[in-house]
Amino acid sequence: MLKLSKRLQAVSKLVRDNVSLADIGTDHAYLPVFLLQEGKINRAIACDINESPLKNAAGCIRENNVSDIELRLGDGLSPVSSHEVDDIVIAGMGAENIIAILDNCAWSKDKRYNFVFQPMTRTELLREYLCESGYEIYKEICTEENSKHYCVIGARYNGNCFKASELFKALGKVPENSDKYSKQYILFQLNKYKRILSGLNRAQNSHDTSLLLKTIKEIEEIYNDYS
Repeated sequence: MLKLSKRLQAVSKLVRDNVSLADIGTDHAYLPVFLLQEGKINRAIACDINESPLKNAAGCIRENNVSDIELRLGDGLSPVSSHEVDDIVIAGMGAENIIAILDNCAWSKDKRYNFVFQPMTRTELLREYLCESGYEIYKEICTEENSKHYCVIGARYNGNCFKASELFKALGKVPENSDKYSKQYILFQLNKYKRILSGLNRAQNSHDTSLLLKTIKEIEEIYNDYS
């Protein structure tokens, strides 16, 4: 049985049962191989923009004697048709790339799909985009691996567009959890926002920092009240 990293374990928890999965930016296809071994999904389409990761994926599939995975070369969701999948994982890339993939796929704005995002950078930007583009963030899972903090976002399109608060951009649904990784993530975000404020103060930046100070105070209160 294939063993997943902590990061991919967290991703796997938000994939629904008995679905067809698209794994975008699949690299070695570890996630779909694991989910098929577990019997959690029915089939998978593993996509990558480069040929080398798909060769790695083919090797992983052979080594684990797994079927029902189709490998496709292409950018984002372009190799996938709307009727072929139920759940869509886009993991291991920056928020800007994830946003570009969604912007370039008109059929992604449909309530039938369950999206699982794992941004490597600028998670705040992805949360902001999802809220303003009609995607509901229904759950977030935090984990830590090799001293790095990761947040996995579960989302679905509902057409309800709104402007996210600075606090929601920073923490999303994380405060709804009660585990050590979520608490660590809140502290990580708190320290990051404090560093931003400190940098602005050292540079004697003329920008109004009142909103940043308000967000820091709100994060501090959540962290201090965290069980």
